Amino acid sequence: MGRITSTQARQHTDAQDSAACISKPARIKIVLAYLGFYRNAGGERRILQLVQGLDRQHYDIAIITLRVNHSEIWQRLEAFGVQVIKLDQPLDQPLPSLRNPFALLRTFVAFFRAIRRLDPHILQVQGMNVNSLARLAGLIARVPVIVSVENWVYPLPPTGLRKIRHWMKQRLIYALDQRSQAIIAVAKPFMVEKQRLGVQTPCVVIPSTIDLKAFLRGRSVRPFATPLRDPKRIRLGFMGRLAPEKGARYAIEAMVGVCELYPQAELAIIGAGPEETVLRDLVVSFGLEEQVTFRGLCKDVCGELCRLDIFIMPSLLEAYAQVFLEAMAVGLPIVATRTVGSQTIFPKALQEDLVAPADAASLSAQVLKMLHDPQAARAQAAALHARGSKISCEKLFTASHDNLYRELLDARGINI
Repeated sequence: MGRITSTQARQHTDAQDSAACISKPARIKIVLAYLGFYRNAGGERRILQLVQGLDRQHYDIAIITLRVNHSEIWQRLEAFGVQVIKLDQPLDQPLPSLRNPFALLRTFVAFFRAIRRLDPHILQVQGMNVNSLARLAGLIARVPVIVSVENWVYPLPPTGLRKIRHWMKQRLIYALDQRSQAIIAVAKPFMVEKQRLGVQTPCVVIPSTIDLKAFLRGRSVRPFATPLRDPKRIRLGFMGRLAPEKGARYAIEAMVGVCELYPQAELAIIGAGPEETVLRDLVVSFGLEEQVTFRGLCKDVCGELCRLDIFIMPSLLEAYAQVFLEAMAVGLPIVATRTVGSQTIFPKALQEDLVAPADAASLSAQVLKMLHDPQAARAQAAALHARGSKISCEKLFTASHDNLYRELLDARGINI
């Protein structure tokens, strides 16, 4: 046998490295399919936290969005340099649904082509119609691992023809759940509901958390609110998207009863959305123009919350409101409705403070109870702050996803 030259040795090593790369990819490709980043809401923040938390040496992340993107969260995502395929459906167009099967088919084909082009190891989907369409496209494209995030509270079943469409959609979701490799529930009740429906796919609970760096916006120390210290000025606040399901109208209606006993009380409506004009008209009809102000979209959430005395969360439906955690982080008393999100976040000892949704009188009574007994309100705030510190952890959020991905990939014979 002749002597092996250095060139032959390098070629042999290169061949071995190439063979190793076949069984162990350089990086795991994850595609996140999402409705779009046109608002700064909790679901969008989860995507941002995942992108900035996962180790980019191990994960190659790409995003497919259906709607046009233009929010602050989107700008931050762009700064990370992730690959993006934008389907760019205009915001004024309705989402694809069974009422428009041709639009549904076009959107499905667009997702399928994007997924085939990206060729991921993992497809993670989030959102209603996007969830179903992207998951179905991923199955047909033979993506090895498909993960669905369950973060939507379904309203009461509709009637008439809508009931038939709702039933069809639910059957499709059930079938897709059974074919997925894992389901991530943002709260335990979602996992329980999947189990009740007979879904066999593994389901894990990974709650949302606060992006502390973004929340503090350059502050070196986390500030705290000083609620109910000045009886001459009482500042209540609602923060969220101005849409019917968020229940801002009930916070405004509750101010009628509050202002009868505390005329110095003020309510700040922080946020924007399709219901803003209706809410402004409601304020005028109640004669509350001096007491209720509309602050618009807010970049410094921490600063706005610290100016309040009581935070009001009157949602009709809520999966896991991140603004709960933010209000808890600065030590605010909270008046909230009884939803999946509030019942998950509030400690059991404080759940008697929760009121029925769509009940302005009960909201008003709970606010007045806090105003009559500021010490008890501050004790509630302290207990909620301790609870928030316990359940909100950025490192745990990222580590939980990382561990799940590794287990699912390992089961498919793909090692990181």
